[in-house]
Amino acid sequence: MKLRSFDEDCGGQDIKRDRNKFSLCLLILCASVIRPAVAQQMISAPEPQTATIIGTVLDVNQGTVPGATVVLEGPALPGLKHVETNDNGFFELDHVKPGTSYHVTVGASGFADWTSPEITLRPGQFLELTGIRLRIAAAVTTVNAALSTEGVAREQLNVEEKQRALVQIAKTPLHTEE
Repeated sequence: MKLRSFDEDCGGQDIKRDRNKFSLCLLILCASVIRPAVAQQMISAPEPQTATIIGTVLDVNQGTVPGATVVLEGPALPGLKHVETNDNGFFELDHVKPGTSYHVTVGASGFADWTSPEITLRPGQFLELTGIRLRIAAAVTTVNAALSTEGVAREQLNVEEKQRALVQIAKTPLHTEE
């Protein structure tokens, strides 16, 4: 008598096919669970949304100041960020990192610099900086005197002596021969 296996008795081919299908489904299930878990580890949190600062630079008479230099200063910046105002005195500082303190300084030729109060931006904030009024720069004249007061007095005496000599010459009559 020949012994038969259970697989052969119950249609062995069908069972093998079902096992293969089961193994394939199990493999696909494992792959679909593992792949998103690995992908989540590789994805980092998104950067916070940046902010924007805009403004118009005016002089004290409400005239626009084209070509003014606008500088953004703050600890979150690797250096200074600067832009120049357009023909209408308008500027825009974009892609500014929020949550940090900044100052905006504006300067132009012939004008004194203007500096904003401290600014802290929120993510996605669009801030219009108002009240930017540039004043005329104060003119400073410096005179360096190279002589001491005694030296100045001595020079003044020399000038007076020369003037007296010239007056004497002018009073002396000219002799003409006839």
